[in-house]
Amino acid sequence: LCFTSLFSCTKLNEEPVSILDPKQYFKTEADAEASVMGIYGLLANADFYGRRLTMVLQLLGDDIDIADIGTQSSRIQLNSFTHDASNQDLLAVWKTAYLGIGAANAAIDGIPAVTMNEAKKSALIAEARLLRALYYYHLVQLFGDIPYIGEFVSDPSKVIAISKTPAAKVYENIIADCEYAIVNLPDTYANNNKARPSKGAAQTLLASVYMVLKKWDDAAKMAEAVINDANKYQYALVKDYNS
Repeated sequence: LCFTSLFSCTKLNEEPVSILDPKQYFKTEADAEASVMGIYGLLANADFYGRRLTMVLQLLGDDIDIADIGTQSSRIQLNSFTHDASNQDLLAVWKTAYLGIGAANAAIDGIPAVTMNEAKKSALIAEARLLRALYYYHLVQLFGDIPYIGEFVSDPSKVIAISKTPAAKVYENIIADCEYAIVNLPDTYANNNKARPSKGAAQTLLASVYMVLKKWDDAAKMAEAVINDANKYQYALVKDYNS
């Protein structure tokens, strides 16, 4: 009993290992690439573009309706506009968006320390910033004023009491990320890869942001830039609509 008592009172000092620290992780160009690719995994997650975000947006609009009245209650709530902050579909979108933002912030904070080609380094940072802008673009439209986190969080206790950021400021940050991406992203990728954002993708997102803000002249300027440089970005309509 004495032995057990002494053992149970032993103070254990543990170092947390569950949080990625950019200062420790980012050593090589491969690390920088992997950090950006990780952001896409969350973007394609079933709780975001994979299913839930698109379902939430469509149920709140006129695109789809509930066919099976026995479906889960969170979907019925969205479809009938009776949802609140406890809605499981909205919570899943919220959580996944901030996980994606966290991954983007890790890349943005960590990549500058990597020794590599400076143009490619800037392009990877621009890619992460554009993806961060995309996450916030959805969040601010769905929720209005939201907490804006613009740096990697290594100590979760520091954001426990974080307050909301006015939507106007969130849009300012989104625009800044898009503008950085326009300057630093490539026009195209090798092998005609359309899965990663080019300069044209950044201009397109910024045009959409300006339309949300009803800044019509700025939106037209960005949209026209994409149209005028369509050949440079290898954009074109398919010849047959069935394709």
